[in-house]
Amino acid sequence: MAGVFGVALAFFYKWDLALVLLLTSPVGLCGAYLLTTVNVKSEGLMQTAYAKAGGVASETVGNIRTVAALQAEPESLHRYIGFLDSALVAGIQRSCRTGFANGCLFATGNIMIAVGFVYGAYRLARGLEDTEDADGYNCMDYPYCLYATPPCTKQTDCSYSGSDLLNAIFGLQNGAQGLGLVEPAISA
Repeated sequence: MAGVFGVALAFFYKWDLALVLLLTSPVGLCGAYLLTTVNVKSEGLMQTAYAKAGGVASETVGNIRTVAALQAEPESLHRYIGFLDSALVAGIQRSCRTGFANGCLFATGNIMIAVGFVYGAYRLARGLEDTEDADGYNCMDYPYCLYATPPCTKQTDCSYSGSDLLNAIFGLQNGAQGLGLVEPAISA
């Protein structure tokens, strides 16, 4: 519910900004896809390596008399360590890939805020230029130009304000996080 409300709030305050911010969502989707893919693939590689190491250990312990008679303990140990090393390499690769995927996933929020601030600053600047009256005052100057000589002749409303900009950015960001929390409940 919070997710839908946050997205609706963003569209209520600034629909054009909300649409621009939604363009950053594919980065988050790619990060989530990478995270899921890396976890599934790496888990399989690690389990295979540990299963092979366990097979060597089980074979060695099960045939301990034969292994001892043939003095094959060092060979069995080297095979066991080799499979554990491959599991270690798989674990390190998993950690690196998981870190990259998490970075992509969590960078989405920062990218969304950066895009929102850049686009919002552009719109604020354009709004100030568009609302300038004949005396050179714009919508942000109106409270101060009442006391100017000569006073302002008309009040112009700003179409874009900083508070609406922040409400839209953080509303959409919280809404996206809320919608992201829906998936575990659905899959359960």
